[in-house]
Formats: sequence, C-alpha cells, structure tokens
Amino acid sequence: LCFVKRYGFLDACTWRCVVIFLVSSVCLSPILSVHVWSTMLRFLYYNSSNEKTCTDMFLTCYLSVSFLFKNKNFIRQFKKYLWIGLTDIETEGKWKWVDGTPLTRSFWDSKEPNGKTLENCGQIKNPNLQNNWNDERCSNTHNWICEEKVSL
Repeated sequence: LCFVKRYGFLDACTWRCVVIFLVSSVCLSPILSVHVWSTMLRFLYYNSSNEKTCTDMFLTCYLSVSFLFKNKNFIRQFKKYLWIGLTDIETEGKWKWVDGTPLTRSFWDSKEPNGKTLENCGQIKNPNLQNNWNDERCSNTHNWICEEKVSL
C-alpha cells in the first residue's frame, strides 16, 4: 500500500509496515526489497545494501528520525556514509525531514552545513562521532537508513 505525498518539487512515496510479533518482525513493502530490518523497541529500521542518490532515497523512504539519533549505538554498527532524509532544497538553510517536518535538533559536524546551494541533502559521515552530519550533493550516491514507528 503506497500513499503519495507532495513535498515541494518531489513526490515521496510513504511506506507502511505490517508487523507480526511472533518470533520476529516482518515488514512488507511494495517498493523495497526488504532484507535488512532491525527491530529496536517500538521502531523498525531499514538499512539499505544498495546506494542511491538522496532524491531517489526520498522517493523510496518516508523518514522520521527524532528517535533514530537518540540511539547512536544502533547507528554506529553501520560503517558507511548514510543518507538520513534531510534536505534544505526548498529554502537554503531551512532544513526539513523528507516528511516535511522542520529540523529542531541537529548533530552537524563542525563547520557544517557548508555547501550552500550546491549541497542540499544531509548524511551521516562518520557513525562513531557525536556530531557527524554533513551536507552533500543530492546527486551523489550513498546507502541510506529508514525508520518507521510501530503501532502496538
């Protein structure tokens, strides 16, 4: 089941999870080849094994990360750059999550964001650092991570 939302210039396709609490959680998605899901408390995380541009990731993943960055130990297991669903492409300097929610708490690396109008997408550049966000060109490819809240 795919719901289309309009976010400025781009359509983002949201996904919904069906959670079966038997032995493990199973998430079904019409747009993801689901194979790397982790369950942590009341959230499901999808970590991609393929690289995409940030724009393509937006079309694939509805991202809500307020809980995600409280769980740094979960993020530290990924030893690669990750798109996190953050952009200022609509208005330079006004960062928003892919669902349109304004950024309220950030973890930018020192001197970041620094790309002005050339770098409009946010990424984690080093999962072992406390402040590890970087702004990057949206056309570059990286792995990405999604979070979905589970309704119990």
